[in-house]
Amino acid sequence: MSTINVENILQQVAQLPSPEQFRLRVLLNEKPLPAPTKAPRDKRLPNEPWPEAQQAMNWLREHAREYPGQWVVLAGDRLVAHDSERAAVRAAAEAAGFGAEQVLLHYIAAPDEPAFMGI
Repeated sequence: MSTINVENILQQVAQLPSPEQFRLRVLLNEKPLPAPTKAPRDKRLPNEPWPEAQQAMNWLREHAREYPGQWVVLAGDRLVAHDSERAAVRAAAEAAGFGAEQVLLHYIAAPDEPAFMGI
């Protein structure tokens, strides 16, 4: 059983006589390929973006340098907790009554360390 993929198709096109290759080019140019479809939306995510996201980003721009090497939890432009341990700030946010979907958990790298790239 052969698999249809671009490589197989290109190999077959290369075997066509020149007039047929030209005809194929003309046909492809006349009828453009459909645009790729978007991946379905993740149903676990809300339909609307987090309304306080811009406020949280503004807070980070203004205050991040005050918390180097620490995790911060923000509810909009309000600092809920900060600590060098991620688990501590998550626990503080939960203790304050915030769910994960209501806050931004962010690590602020110290000036001498690379930016955090983990989960």
